[in-house]
Amino acid sequence: MYLAGRRMPLLNGRLQSPRLRYNDVQRVPPRCARIHNNRTEIMIEVNETIDVASDPKTVWALLSDPRAVVECVQGASLGEQDADGTYDAGIMVKFGPAKVAFKARVDIEYDEPTMSGKVSSRGKDKQGGARFNTAMNFKVTEQPSGGTGSQIHVAAQVEISGKLASLIETGASMVVKRMTKDFSEALAARVSGSGTA
Repeated sequence: MYLAGRRMPLLNGRLQSPRLRYNDVQRVPPRCARIHNNRTEIMIEVNETIDVASDPKTVWALLSDPRAVVECVQGASLGEQDADGTYDAGIMVKFGPAKVAFKARVDIEYDEPTMSGKVSSRGKDKQGGARFNTAMNFKVTEQPSGGTGSQIHVAAQVEISGKLASLIETGASMVVKRMTKDFSEALAARVSGSGTA
């Protein structure tokens, strides 16, 4: 379902800033970091709830459009869909003063009746210093207790290995929080722009 040319209403006639709930953004405790063939391997777990002022159907319409989602992620790009349904993707991530460019193969599954989906990806940075595998589930729901707007629930695991793993591990939690905040603000702006087009 794509958003191009579609008008989407704003909630109460105006855009409200999204609220983030950082339920659990953490690294697995150090004992779960391991050395394998002289490479550090770490696991990062993410559990997030993002509050958005727009109704669930409007939010789902955007989240089910991969290109619209990529436009909400700073430094990300998405290639054409391949015959097997996957995409080539890239993203530039800043870890403190260092910037790392990643390229990946991404597979996305949608379940429209439940407004949920799964994203899996694997790839490496362009210098070959780190490799990663990710598995993410997301779901759009109404606000609990009769509240207005909607919520996006995200649960993900990221496994990183290679020479850059220790650098990425050190700043991972702050990077995830910053990227989630930036994404939610861009998402709200995107919904607003669709509603006023």
